[in-house]
Amino acid sequence: MTSQTTSVKMLVEPESLSFAKEYEKKSYTVTFTATSMPSGTNSFAHLEWSDGKHVVRSPIAFSWT
Repeated sequence: MTSQTTSVKMLVEPESLSFAKEYEKKSYTVTFTATSMPSGTNSFAHLEWSDGKHVVRSPIAFSWT
């Protein structure tokens, strides 16, 4: 994860995915743990998977209410 804040920690399980055939689907779980921040605080990050040739990036937004 690349993040603009240290207020959010992310755990991805499993840490890597292996694909054997085209269009194969895999599942993963992402757990976020955030520190207390003032209401109205926003932060942004992204989850990135890469095999060295291909990159898949998912944007993530956090908002404290």
